[in-house]
Amino acid sequence: MRALSFFFALLATLASAATLQSNATSFLSTPLFGQIGIPTIPFPKIPELPKIPEPPAIPQPPSPPPHPFETKAWQRVTGVKNPTYQEFEQARQEEPEQETLEETIAKLLDEFGSNARFGVTEHFIFIYDTTNYFAQWVALICERVETTYEKYVRYMGIGQTELDEPMVVLIFTNKQDYEAYATKNFTEYASLKNKPIGFYSSAKNRIALYDLTESDKTKVEDFTQKRTLEEVATEILSQPKGMETLSVIVHETTHMVSYNRGMFGRTSKNPTWALEGLAMLFEAPVGEIKDGGWNVTYDFEANRARIREFQQYAKSTTENALRRVITSETINGDVPGSYEISWALFSYLYKKYPRRLARYLYATAGMQPRDSYPVNERAAEFEECFTSDYDKLYKELCAFVDELEKNPELFMAAPPQEEKKGKNAENGKKEGEKKGEEQADKSDDANKEDVKQDEPNKESASGKDAEKNAEKEDKQREDPQSKSVDKPKEPSKPVVSEPKKQDAPTIVLEGVALDGSVFNWSKYSGKYVLVCFWASWNKASAEEISRLVALYDKYHDVGLEIVGYSLDDDVDTLKKFVADYNVQWTTLSQSLSTAKKYEDMADRYNAYSLPKTTLVGKDGKALETNLRGAELEEKLKELFPEQ
Repeated sequence: MRALSFFFALLATLASAATLQSNATSFLSTPLFGQIGIPTIPFPKIPELPKIPEPPAIPQPPSPPPHPFETKAWQRVTGVKNPTYQEFEQARQEEPEQETLEETIAKLLDEFGSNARFGVTEHFIFIYDTTNYFAQWVALICERVETTYEKYVRYMGIGQTELDEPMVVLIFTNKQDYEAYATKNFTEYASLKNKPIGFYSSAKNRIALYDLTESDKTKVEDFTQKRTLEEVATEILSQPKGMETLSVIVHETTHMVSYNRGMFGRTSKNPTWALEGLAMLFEAPVGEIKDGGWNVTYDFEANRARIREFQQYAKSTTENALRRVITSETINGDVPGSYEISWALFSYLYKKYPRRLARYLYATAGMQPRDSYPVNERAAEFEECFTSDYDKLYKELCAFVDELEKNPELFMAAPPQEEKKGKNAENGKKEGEKKGEEQADKSDDANKEDVKQDEPNKESASGKDAEKNAEKEDKQREDPQSKSVDKPKEPSKPVVSEPKKQDAPTIVLEGVALDGSVFNWSKYSGKYVLVCFWASWNKASAEEISRLVALYDKYHDVGLEIVGYSLDDDVDTLKKFVADYNVQWTTLSQSLSTAKKYEDMADRYNAYSLPKTTLVGKDGKALETNLRGAELEEKLKELFPEQ
């Protein structure tokens, strides 16, 4: 009996070791392990022992069944005396038991099929039956998409959530197995007439794709020679459908990351044109083949394939389908023009109006989940942020795409906000501390020790420090085991945070006023100032400006000042609006200011939801943020009781 016990203990130890080894698998640096299994060991012959008569059985009282509530959910209600079943069920649903990584992998392997293997990277689990080399290349591209997405949302000023669990990618060798799996498991895929060659299911939260290049039939799996990333990527991408495969991987991974990182809600209604447009923005192949074929560092290339598709579509019809696409709940290959317009519109807005696009995403996708998203609501939200003149917008789109076709390198221009980062921020801070002085000089000498003011969801360093931080972050992505690099903390919610009240930040404005003069913030020292970020194209802003005109007339003579910062792109339209509404206070123009290389104040103070107001005290520090309507009037009565 002892020999048997020892043998089974040995088997258990081997199984445990195999599980631990599989948990550490990372195929960005090492070969993958196959399915978890226990090696065959010859069964030793055990001599028979003399039989010993068993003692008479002693009746034992029946043991109580295990308590069904010994779980995390039960622990949450242990403080309740005699919790009911309903209370337990509610707690269990609020915090369901989470399976281990090993359990997740085991289920996926069983679901995939008998030939399945697996690999685990920092953010993904890969289940596949293709070659190891092809799977490693897919993993490399997926991780780079995740890293690029983090840089993208930082540039756009949009927060992101932490991942609750690894993202799952299923890689099939052939089209037949892929289609059979997707049809069976993805309801959205099964309903499509034109089947895509790769698919992300938001309901299942996983990607399925297959190897279009048929690299399993080539020599890339030859383990007799060591193959570099350059050799593998070159061989894969040189296949007839190599670049198409790359685009599919990037497109579907962008969907998965943007859903899991909180830009779009997996269980909510979203602006579908935007989520498809974002994926197509990412899919342009940037980088050298020797580097894997896709490695975005700052900005994206023009998507030449999408340029041709849009131009062909535009020539094939006289219909302006912009509004139809913007208000559509489904964007897929079954709807003519839907992909072409979604790509052109998102790319155009990203290059020309990135901050306004960020506000749109914040207002539509970054808010609370919604069960319904009717057509009129989709249209109203788009028109409030951009325009209702769809004919003019469509002409601008066509001109934008035609220009890209002639000069595709224009799309690679560095984002203007990135160029301005780190300049003038510290000058502005010092200006707040020296309330009676003139605005600080913005020369190179004055900027040598610039440090960008702390902002939520932004990098805190400026200039060379920002570049060093970016290098550290890239190094951490490439080497997750490195302990010498501090991993930056990300915000816990997928929204743009407001400055904390208790921080009482010093507010300093700089830029160019609507009349073309350089704004002097110091002349407002020792006064109460209401700073309002707004835009004439935003309906809520127009209503707020009407109320502020009345409040300015009432309180200006007793000490209230108002300074506006307009996000209008068209200065002539802004001037007409200011004249029509009889706005008497100073209005700064974002367009004029950034053209003169002043930092974007909307970016500095996170004005992503318009209008945004900040009441500044006599000491230059923020007293209240987003006071509007009755609340603002009550505060002004408190500050100016004599009025």
